Amino acid sequence: MLASIHSLQPHLLSLLRIVSSLVLFSYGTQKILHFPAAASVPPAGSLSWIAGLLELTSASWCLSDSRPVSQPSCSPA
Repeated sequence: MLASIHSLQPHLLSLLRIVSSLVLFSYGTQKILHFPAAASVPPAGSLSWIAGLLELTSASWCLSDSRPVSQPSCSPA
């Protein structure tokens, strides 16, 4: 059982990253782009608007998976 969970770990972590990014992205688009429509929209430059901007940028950063690419090893196989 534990071996099957370890084999699925990269896929599950990717799924977690994608879902959490989309949740952050939806909160940011509601505050900045007014989509989906909300009852109240924060004025530009307010603290809530800046939080929406941070949510948008952090969601796109997390979704883009900006980890460094691992270098192949130089040791012989």
